[in-house]
This record gives sequence, structure tokens and C-alpha cells, in this order.
Amino acid sequence: MIQEIIVYFSSISVITTGVVFLGKKILDTASKMTLEKYKNELKIELENEKNEIKKLYEKDNRKFEELKKWTNPVLSSVNGLIGRLDYFINKNGKKALLEDELEYNYYMPSSLYYFAQYLCWIQVLKEEINYEIFNEKKDEKDFFNAIHSVNVNLRSTAFMTPIYSLQQRQIAEMMISHENGKRICKSYYEFEENYKSEKFRLIIFPIEKLIQGINGEISNEEQLRAICSSLSELKKCCTKVLKNEI
Repeated sequence: MIQEIIVYFSSISVITTGVVFLGKKILDTASKMTLEKYKNELKIELENEKNEIKKLYEKDNRKFEELKKWTNPVLSSVNGLIGRLDYFINKNGKKALLEDELEYNYYMPSSLYYFAQYLCWIQVLKEEINYEIFNEKKDEKDFFNAIHSVNVNLRSTAFMTPIYSLQQRQIAEMMISHENGKRICKSYYEFEENYKSEKFRLIIFPIEKLIQGINGEISNEEQLRAICSSLSELKKCCTKVLKNEI
């Protein structure tokens, strides 16, 4: 009887040991699988983070290059045209646009250039700008609304000397030059050389008519003021977007 009991408990001990051993193996295997799964998930997560950082870095670089591309030419063309219009409207500069004045041969062609330069850079910008340059959708909307407002004041038939949208585009395209495979605006020297051409002068004549209108029997000073005002709003948008100012 005692012998049978000993055998019985020995069997139970062996079975228990086997079960414990098997359970330990299962737990070890499960732990290894869990650890491997965790390692793989962590690796994937780190790789995703790395890719996101890389994307943000590349986006910042693209934005930086875009800012470099547009800041100087666009702000310069806007500021130049505002300055010239302000001179005619607010500083009695319109006398310089009378043909018998000595200053006429400077102020007329240079004023034509300020207008044409502006139209050129805006046309190139609209066709080539990378929209990542805008931090917010509102900035993008305000920026292009400001450009549109200038266009409207140039072409509005409410004024005596409208320059229609396709005329604006034709002048812009005529002013485009190329440098190292990139589209840029003609220099003032190039403009003056082209201005000797009858065809060139015919295309740019709507601007000349607009400028001369300030001394007309019915002055178009109101239109020039509206253009100058909308350019000032555009300047604010340009400064915010291109220089990241508020």
C-alpha cells in the first residue's frame, strides 16, 4: 500500500514538473514573441517618425527656396510701382508727364517699366508659385485676392483708361526673359532697347494711355489712386507671406 502511494506521488511530481517546465517554455516563448513584436512595432514607429522629420525638413527647404525666389522681385516691383504712383498723385509729379517737360523722357518710359515689371512678375508668380509657401489657407486667399483687386482696378470700365486682362497678360509675356533656364523679367536696359520697337510700343500703349490720363481733360487720377490703394494692400500680404511678418 505504502509502495503504491509512493509511486502515485512520484508520478504526480513528475507530471507537475513536466507541466511546470512546459508552462515555463510556453511563457518564455510568449515573452520572446511579445518582445519581438514590440521591437518590430518600435522599429516601424521610429522609421515613420524619421520619415516625417525628413518630409518636414524637405518642405522647409522647398519653402525657403520659394521665399528666396519671389521675395526680392515681387516686393521690389510692388514697392517700385507704389512709389511712382505716389509721386504722381501726392507729390505733384504729374507735371513731369507733360511732353514739353525735360523730365518727360525719363519719367514716361521708367513709369511704363514699373507697370510692365509688376505685371510680368505677377504673371510668372501665378504660374510657378509653390503653394507650400503659405502657412495658412487664409494667407493664400488674401494674397491672391489682393492680386485680383489690382487687376480689377486696372481693367475696370468704370474708369476712362482700362487695361483689359488679356492686354495685361500680353504685356507681362512680352516682358519675360530667360536666365539659366528660369523665367525672369527684362531689365530696364532691355526694356529701353525694346521700347524703340514700334511693335513693343504698340503693345505697351495701354499703360502709356493710363499714365498720360492723369493730365487729361478728364483726369484718371481716381483710377490711379484705386490702383495704388490695392497695391498697398498687396504689399501687406506680400510682406506677411514672403517675409513671415504679421
